Amino acid sequence: MNRRYLSFILFGVCLLPASVLYLSGCQAQTSIEQNSNSDSNLASDLGSEQVIPQAELSGMAAKIKVIAEPITVRIDVSNGNGSGVIIAHQGETYYVLTAEHVVAKEQEYKIVASDGKQYSLDYSKVKKIAGSDLAVAQFTSKQDYQIATLGDYKTRRETMMEELWATNSDPETSKAASEEILRKYDPIHLESRNLVPWLFLFGWQRQQDSSQPRLTAGRDFTDRINFLSEEDKATTAFKDISAFTQAKGYQLSYTNFSQGGMSGGAVLDNQGRVVGIHAAAEGERVGLREIQLGLSLGVPIQIFLDSVEQAGIKPEWLKIETSLPPLITAADETAITESLFEVIPPTANAKATDWINYGNKLWRLFRNEEAIVAFDKAIVLQPDLAQAHYGKAISLKTKEEVAFVDQEQLDRELNEDEFELDRATYEAAIASFKKTTELDPNFEPAWREQAQLLEELGEKSEALAAYDRAITLNPNNDLLHHSRGSLLSQSYRLSEAIEAYNSAISIEPNNPLYYLSRSMAYLMKGNSQQVKTDMERVRAIKPELVDEQSWSDLLESLSNSENLPNRENNLNDLKNSPDYEKLLQNLPDPDNLPDLENIK
Repeated sequence: MNRRYLSFILFGVCLLPASVLYLSGCQAQTSIEQNSNSDSNLASDLGSEQVIPQAELSGMAAKIKVIAEPITVRIDVSNGNGSGVIIAHQGETYYVLTAEHVVAKEQEYKIVASDGKQYSLDYSKVKKIAGSDLAVAQFTSKQDYQIATLGDYKTRRETMMEELWATNSDPETSKAASEEILRKYDPIHLESRNLVPWLFLFGWQRQQDSSQPRLTAGRDFTDRINFLSEEDKATTAFKDISAFTQAKGYQLSYTNFSQGGMSGGAVLDNQGRVVGIHAAAEGERVGLREIQLGLSLGVPIQIFLDSVEQAGIKPEWLKIETSLPPLITAADETAITESLFEVIPPTANAKATDWINYGNKLWRLFRNEEAIVAFDKAIVLQPDLAQAHYGKAISLKTKEEVAFVDQEQLDRELNEDEFELDRATYEAAIASFKKTTELDPNFEPAWREQAQLLEELGEKSEALAAYDRAITLNPNNDLLHHSRGSLLSQSYRLSEAIEAYNSAISIEPNNPLYYLSRSMAYLMKGNSQQVKTDMERVRAIKPELVDEQSWSDLLESLSNSENLPNRENNLNDLKNSPDYEKLLQNLPDPDNLPDLENIK
């Protein structure tokens, strides 16, 4: 089974590209959805659109809203609002989980419950969860309010990955066992609604002087957040970003639309259980209109559960369920899209930004051909708008990846060593990414996407130049350095590859993939001692990656190969060396461990 198949299936990339994370516009910045708690006036400049009450919902969307409304509160402050979720109560004290930035400053807050009653927030009792954008506030009431059910479980993909890990212990049977596991999960692979599950977001959106509750739907995109460095997660579009320069726990990502005021609201699964707290959204303003081409970001509920005692809450006060949500049907999905996705084509006098937003909605629904047409219309109206070219590029890229889900292609992929790329589509996407960087040379995401696609097409020299430019613009992204190192390793430029891996490790020292990748480069250089050192680090971080038998075999192989010469300039001899082959058998294959990039 080749690298491309595993990567696409295990990451779910067959539906959505890594580039979605950077659809935030040319500055690729994260916008924290707060109002008065920021020193910037950017959050309140939302144009002239008015908040319109949500239309009557049906099907699953209606069921989720019935659950979400009574557990959600509005947190009002002098010139804005956030949202929160009632997660526990003891006596007359209710505990509300929200985003920390919603209650960042000590000032007067009012908590407005679902029945419209207002309660004062005692700021002295606000508990902020260290290392995350989470906080717990309290209010007292004699009323009987519902508390949320929290969902604490491993996803089907995580379960599948655990089964795949177990196959690594026996290299002789690993390939066949992996293929059997993947076949077992084929029903999920072939149903995109379950491979990339639906999530719901509920909160109190605010624009101008009004606020309305709103439910939005989107897809769980968490497995693709691996390319979002800690710096990217923490950077905001506000003037005063000093409070957000550390990681805030934005490990949950989803395609839901969100607006200011919804921060602190619940992210729910298809059973209405809270799996995260909404905190941020990617977006950039063009003129007076907002373009939200990117993801929404949240803090997974597991981070709160790991720190529940910091909030002064006993675990037994919480309602927690650990069962997986049921698979949703095609009828469920149709009801969701009809209720929560209003996809109305722009009018004849529409602006380029209208077509971009329309194309974005189509792209989120995987209607890529239509999205490409919409972005083309935006380009005709405003050819110098980099976002339009970028939107077209990621739609072209997604179009090729979505085709991978086709059963015939899956069957063919299982029996062939290589998947036939739609080169013409990828070349068109590269051309659009290049146009983006021509219009905005500082648009780092487009450089990165160029590099990835060029690498896929075997254009290593041009791909390396694009990675170099991306790193110049975003030097603290560890995964960019790792990707550059991998490309250099493929070209047998081993010393340079090791330098790139060193850079990734210096930024993120706890990702085992980086040490594993570097160990492979050291192995090809004949540095057995460094291979041992790096593999010891891998075992320390993620022991299950190297089982005891493989570890013993590896040590034996290394001890018998201490005198391997530096064969960087004689790689053919190295590849044919029995010592090298024996060592290679006892190392996990980075290409068969794609999910490692999600481990921090």
